[in-house]
Amino acid sequence: MKFIRLLSGPREVLSCCRRSPDRDVGGIGRETSPSFIKVLIWGYLVVSASLFLLSCQTATLETPSSGAPATATVTVRQAADPTQSDSRRQAQEGGRLAAATPTPIIIRTDAEAVEQLLINVYERVSPAVVHIDATTERAQSPTGSGFVLDMSGRIVTNNHVIADAEQIDVSFADGTRAEAEVLGADPAIDLAVIQVNVPAEVLVPAELGNSDTLRAGQRAIAIGNPFGQFDQSMTAGIISALGRVLDPTDEGEFIPKLIQTDAAINPGNSGGPLLDSGGRVIGVNTLIFSETGTSTGVGFAVPVNTLRRSLPALLEGRQVGQPWLGIAGPPELDATLVEELGLPASTGAYVSYVFPGGPAEEAGLIGGSTTADGSLKPGGDLIIAVDSVPVESFDGLLRYFSDEMRVGQMVKLTVRRGEQTRVVPVTLGERPDS
Repeated sequence: MKFIRLLSGPREVLSCCRRSPDRDVGGIGRETSPSFIKVLIWGYLVVSASLFLLSCQTATLETPSSGAPATATVTVRQAADPTQSDSRRQAQEGGRLAAATPTPIIIRTDAEAVEQLLINVYERVSPAVVHIDATTERAQSPTGSGFVLDMSGRIVTNNHVIADAEQIDVSFADGTRAEAEVLGADPAIDLAVIQVNVPAEVLVPAELGNSDTLRAGQRAIAIGNPFGQFDQSMTAGIISALGRVLDPTDEGEFIPKLIQTDAAINPGNSGGPLLDSGGRVIGVNTLIFSETGTSTGVGFAVPVNTLRRSLPALLEGRQVGQPWLGIAGPPELDATLVEELGLPASTGAYVSYVFPGGPAEEAGLIGGSTTADGSLKPGGDLIIAVDSVPVESFDGLLRYFSDEMRVGQMVKLTVRRGEQTRVVPVTLGERPDS
């Protein structure tokens, strides 16, 4: 797996057959008899009567009664296709091609409504999105995004966008540029707040939403500066999943409760907002899963409610401090893993590793071991509850700590070790990188 921080044939044409202008059609140029002329006159009268009746029917369709659906007008008002023959076009305009079913107006109206929604969101929120350039000692300095938090000139972005920066430059949608300073940053949740001093008319704050009410399938909209070149770019998709727990460094530095989206986000989108249909911020884009370094439809954002809870500390220049137990384990337990590890239950958080000097080691928890190829071996504790609250998985344990626990809090872990069940008191520490 590869998690990446977001720093920066011939077409067939069908046409109607046309008659050749030089072809002899209808006996023109031949001698005609009086009886033949009578047939033509009667035919003309019959066709004229038919057209008159058809025009009356068309008029009825175009003026529906108050109780009739307004969609009836669509059946006779299609745009003429320039590739069609004159005769076919005339037939369409006369309403005679009843079999050619047009797109129902309700569908077209919905599509236009979605289009207008996206336009409105972009016009309202894009001025709040900024481009951030951080100058560091590294060969390639990071470039990311951010959004205006308030009229005081405070801007939200990712910690990894501004980490170790010697200088931070912010570019606004109207072309204004300003230097920024860091107010607060927390690598444990990959969030930071920076400050700029610009005229009030430059600042357009984004509205914060509520990530606790999100559901998979809702629309998700991202605005940012992909690759550091395409400022104010908007993409749209859906929320693919909620509550993802990821370790982008593979060093036990888990970020809990991430929002997963298929809205295209790329390097340079880091720190930009993920929005709902109302243009409210529901997350801060932070990383993607990709083998190529570009969007593959699997992106992740820190929930906005994590930002809300962290803001008081960040604005005071303090790190939030994430509760830490000091263990590692597989995200979920499946039937195969339960059998291989000989676990007494199919749910819980299996402890595959205990960090030296951490709270879990001090409390006496035991971790399993791994084989040379990284496969898990039996022998670790299985945590099945925290303060009598059942634990379904390792990811569930991390989410619970993130929502309910604080640094320095004492908890009671219910642990299965072999055939024995014991309650182990543990005082949570602070994650080393927070």
